[in-house]
Amino acid sequence: FMVPGSFQELEERLAQRMSESTSEMELRLKTASEELRQAGDFNHQVVNSKDKLAQAVADIDATIAAEKGKPGRAPIRLL
Repeated sequence: FMVPGSFQELEERLAQRMSESTSEMELRLKTASEELRQAGDFNHQVVNSKDKLAQAVADIDATIAAEKGKPGRAPIRLL
């Protein structure tokens, strides 16, 4: 599950993009808030913080490696 560094960071990113109207942005933030409340239901969370893309990629790679190594796990295919 990908999470932003903070909810404020998510708001700032969306605002800087200027790709949505105010009402669309409010809906995206409301949806994100609901989704973030469910983050704990997932086995893995990757923090995608501003200026730390390389760390997020490394965390995803580590998650894939860990899941591949679990006994009895079906093979993971990347599409």
